[in-house]
Amino acid sequence: MDYSTQIVSSKLELASYKNQIIHLFSLAFEKDMDESLWEWAFMENPCGNPIVSLCFDGDVLVGHYAIIPYDLTYQGRLIKGSLSMTTMVHPEHHKKGIFVKLAEQVYDVANELEYDLVFGFPNKNSAPGFERKLDWSIDKSYHVITTAKNGISQYFSEPERESLKFDLNNQELVNWRLSKPNCKYDKLDGGLVVKEFEGSLDIMHHERDFSAINDDIDLSIICKCDPEDNNILFDYVFGYRFFNQNLKNLPITPSLILSDVF
Repeated sequence: MDYSTQIVSSKLELASYKNQIIHLFSLAFEKDMDESLWEWAFMENPCGNPIVSLCFDGDVLVGHYAIIPYDLTYQGRLIKGSLSMTTMVHPEHHKKGIFVKLAEQVYDVANELEYDLVFGFPNKNSAPGFERKLDWSIDKSYHVITTAKNGISQYFSEPERESLKFDLNNQELVNWRLSKPNCKYDKLDGGLVVKEFEGSLDIMHHERDFSAINDDIDLSIICKCDPEDNNILFDYVFGYRFFNQNLKNLPITPSLILSDVF
């Protein structure tokens, strides 16, 4: 079967494909897309333009792979990051190599535009494909746990090391991130960003200072711990691929503020 592909690297051009993308989403995931969320993630992002590769069978959109720009910081230095987003293939076009082809096209453009890396949070089913076919490094050592405030210190007893992370000092980025539709965030003292969820708090970002949180609230947070820990809610797969090889040995700190985007 002959496919054609189209690379889109501007918000204006991407908007012209919006209806087709929304339709493909409904076919790929068997649910409707939240259009306000799409507008927020792709159109309102202050870090720049998305890079999207689209695959067509004739006039029908059958494949979609995207990254959105997502700046990080390392020792006060801007790192030009990108977040892997909404991989979609039409149910009738699976196992045709569409995903890998589209992803590589996007990465070629990202490399040309001098992005430093792409990162993302693939599920357990897709992570092997990212690792084997797209040269991602996959880290399976993280988990999301639930704990009371007085139990959280045991998970962060080791000294914190310098790493790539979300830039809480980038006010434009923070304002955008905390304006995600249908979510309620609070920015607290000590570098804390939290989200209310079903009576508990998701720790979106932290600097290991949890003093601003009430003692009686259950917390959900990403950490490394024993895989048999009773507080684990679910495993948290994290992956990345560096385009800038000068940075490839730098560690990255995953956080919910990076992953809970779409």
